[in-house]
Amino acid sequence: MEEFFLINKIVTFIIGIIGVWLAFWVYFNNRKGRVNQIFFLLTMGILIWIIFGYFITLPNQSVTQVVIQTKIAYLGVFLWIISTYYFLIYFPKKETENKLISLIVLISIASISLVTTFTNLLVKDAEVGGISSAPILGEYWYYLYVIIFFLFCIMFKIIFQKYYGLSKKEKIKIGYFILGLLIFITLNFIFNVFLSPKLGMIPYAYIGNDSAIIFLILTAYAITKHELMGIKTLFTQVLIII
Repeated sequence: MEEFFLINKIVTFIIGIIGVWLAFWVYFNNRKGRVNQIFFLLTMGILIWIIFGYFITLPNQSVTQVVIQTKIAYLGVFLWIISTYYFLIYFPKKETENKLISLIVLISIASISLVTTFTNLLVKDAEVGGISSAPILGEYWYYLYVIIFFLFCIMFKIIFQKYYGLSKKEKIKIGYFILGLLIFITLNFIFNVFLSPKLGMIPYAYIGNDSAIIFLILTAYAITKHELMGIKTLFTQVLIII
């Protein structure tokens, strides 16, 4: 178990470094570009999710620490979701925003953020120990996943509507984004939603969280249209690590 924690610590650190580098690299590639700005926020949300997801499991913490860290991790998830929604509006080219759908998305994210922060309906307690710690979710936690599923249905609807009106070059760009998103969502469902509650939070949730780096690399590549300082080699190494 100690070896596992050491490996996860190293992987989390590496992913954090790569994620920060990607966020600033893409941002400074075009600081005035809306896509680049939103990608920065999107990446920050994912890094909050991954880093605090790691902190949650550290041993010898207080219950309060674990609960607060879990709530922060969920807020990172919500930041990523809202950023991804607006990212799709602008990438690979800007489309007319549906004000009603945007309002629904904003109200949904704001509601679950407030519930997560100020109530125990999502995170009610924690188990702490000398080996690891883990949050105890509230009895209504599955409603969160219903809302997230609904939001992703909206986002995929936007993707499919936009895809057929794009040029061949733009379709390739959004294809990288879709591939990364599908890999990330699939691994999260398997290891965070399905396996983790059944078999214990450690080590399965880490795999879902850490797969976010694949999504970030492919999306950054799609935005910049460059080799991204050896993106193929970097992507290969990340896959090996995960």
